[in-house]
Amino acid sequence: MRPDLHAARRRWRSLAVLAAVALSALGIAASLYSFHALVTRFYVTKENLVFVSTRAEVELARYSSSLLGMAAARGASAEALTEAELRFDIFLSRLELFRGGVVAEALSEGQEERALLARIETIEPALDPRAVQDWSPEGMRALERRISGVALLMQEISLIALRRELRSEKELLRVLDTSVAASGAFFAMGTLALLFFLRARSRALRNAERARAAAEAADRAKGDFLAKMSHEIRTPLNAVIGLTNLLGGTALATQQRQFVETMEAAGSQLLQVVNDVLDFSRLQAGRVEIAAAPIELRGFVDRLLLVIGGLPGASRLAISSSIAPDLPARILGDDARLMQVLSNLLANAVKFTREGEVRLDVSAERGPDGGEVLRFAVSDTGPGIPEEMRDEIFEPFRQAGAERLRPHEGTGLGLSISRGLARLMGGNVVLAPASGRGACFVTTIPLRAAATQDDARVAAPVASRSGPLVILVAEDTPTNQLVIRLMLEGLGHRVRIAANGVEAVEAFVAEACDLVLLDIQMPLMDGFEAARRIRGSGARGRAVPILALSAFTQPSDRDEATRCGIDGFLSKPVRQKNLAEALSRFAGEAPRAA
Repeated sequence: MRPDLHAARRRWRSLAVLAAVALSALGIAASLYSFHALVTRFYVTKENLVFVSTRAEVELARYSSSLLGMAAARGASAEALTEAELRFDIFLSRLELFRGGVVAEALSEGQEERALLARIETIEPALDPRAVQDWSPEGMRALERRISGVALLMQEISLIALRRELRSEKELLRVLDTSVAASGAFFAMGTLALLFFLRARSRALRNAERARAAAEAADRAKGDFLAKMSHEIRTPLNAVIGLTNLLGGTALATQQRQFVETMEAAGSQLLQVVNDVLDFSRLQAGRVEIAAAPIELRGFVDRLLLVIGGLPGASRLAISSSIAPDLPARILGDDARLMQVLSNLLANAVKFTREGEVRLDVSAERGPDGGEVLRFAVSDTGPGIPEEMRDEIFEPFRQAGAERLRPHEGTGLGLSISRGLARLMGGNVVLAPASGRGACFVTTIPLRAAATQDDARVAAPVASRSGPLVILVAEDTPTNQLVIRLMLEGLGHRVRIAANGVEAVEAFVAEACDLVLLDIQMPLMDGFEAARRIRGSGARGRAVPILALSAFTQPSDRDEATRCGIDGFLSKPVRQKNLAEALSRFAGEAPRAA
C-alpha cells in the first residue's frame, strides 16, 4: 500500500471514530434531555390536575356547608347569603382553572374528558345562590341535589386525574427504560469507538516506534556503510597516491615525470570525488559534527593560500588576500570545516579562471539577525555565472553553464557541500550580485573572538632530535605497509612493522620507540584498543606520541581517538610531505619531505 493512501485511510478512520464518539455523546445528551422534559411535564401536569380537582372539591364542600348552615337556620339571612355567595365565587375561581393551562390541555385529550369539561360549563347558573329564588326547605333540597351532582362531577374529575397519573407514571417508566437503554447503547457505542481509537492510536504509536527504530538502524547502517566505503576506497588510494608521490621523488626522465604528475593529479581528482560523495552523504544523513576551537586568522588565511597556490593552474594567476584591520587576531570556529568550504570556493575560482586574479577578502558585517558575522569573499576574473543559473548552482549535482564548465569535470557537489557546512556553522554561502567580470562567492559565519591564550590541551612534542626516529607502524595491509615504510625510510627514519594491534602492543613493550603510527581498522585488535593498551603500559607508554593513520574520516572516529590517548590523526591517503609535518609537530623532527 502506498504511504500516502495508508495515511489517508488512517486519517479517515480516526475521523470516523471521533464522529462516532461525538454522536454517542449527543445521543446520550438527547436521551437525558428528553427524559428530563418528560419528567418535568409529568410532575407539572400531575400537580396541577390533582391540585385543581382537589381544591375544587374542597371549595364545593365549603359552599355546601354554608348552604347547610342556612337550611339549619331555616332562612337566608343577609350575612349567611353573603357568605354563601363568597364561597360560591371561590368555587367558581377553582373551576376557571379547568378552562385553561395545563389542566384544560390534559382534560381535552379524550372524549370522556371533553364531556366533563362541557358539564363544568353548566355548573355556574345551576349553583349560583344569587339566582336562587326559593329558599324554602324544598328549594334548599333541590339546590343540595344539584350540589351533589356537581360533587359527583368533581369526583369523576379526580378519578380521571388519578388515572392520568397512573398512565403518566407508566409512560414515564417506559420512557425511562427507553432512555436508559438508548443511553446505554450510545455509551457502549462511544466506548467501543473510543477503545477502537485508543487501540488504533496504540498501534500507530507502535508502528511509529518501529519506523523510528528502523530509521535509526538504517541511519546507523548508512553511517557504517560510509565508514566502510571510506576505508575500502581510501586504502587502495593510499597505495596509488603514496607510491606515485614516492616515485615523483626519484630520478625520472622528463616524459616519465609527466606521466607521474598526471597519475598524481588523477589520483587527487579521484580522491576529491570520493571526499565530495562521502561528505554529501554525511550531510544528507545529518552525521556531520561541528567543533569550535581557536583559529589564528592570519595563519589560517596563509595556510589556505599556500594550499591553493599549489593547485594546477594557480601559477598563471595572481592570488591575493586581505584581512580587515579591525578583526580579532583569533576567532572561534571549526578550522577543518572552514578550510574545506573556502578551499573549495578558491579551487573553483582557480579552475574556472584562465587569466587575471583570484582574491580572498576577509571582513566583518552585520548579519540578517543583527549579529556580527565574519565575511569571506572569494572573487575571480573568470567568465562568471550565467544569470539563469544563479539560483541553481547550489543544488546537488548541478553545475553552471556549459561555457563555464566545458573544459572541466566534477561531481557538482562542491557548492552544495560548502553551503551545507557553512549553515551547520551558523552561516551561509551565497553568490554575490555581479559587479563586473567574474564571480564572487561570499561565506559568512558568526564572528566570535577567541581568548589570546588557548587553554586547550596540546600534545607536547618530545625533545627535538637531529638523528633518525624509531617509529612503530601498525598496519594490516601489505601495500600500505610498503608505502608507509618507504615514506618513513625516505625521511631517514627506522621503521618497525606490526600487522595488527596485538603485535603492535607486544612490539612496543618489547622494544622502545620514538613514535607510534596506528591504523584504526585492524584484525584481532583495532587501533583504538591498541592505543589504550600502550597508554596503560607504564610511563614510557604515557609519554610516547601516538598518531592514528586511518582511512576512517568520521568525526566520531577522531573523538574516539582523542579519548584513547591518540595525539594526532592522519587521514589516508597520506603524502610524504604531510607525514613529515606530522612527525615534526609531534616528535620534534624537522620535515625532510620535498
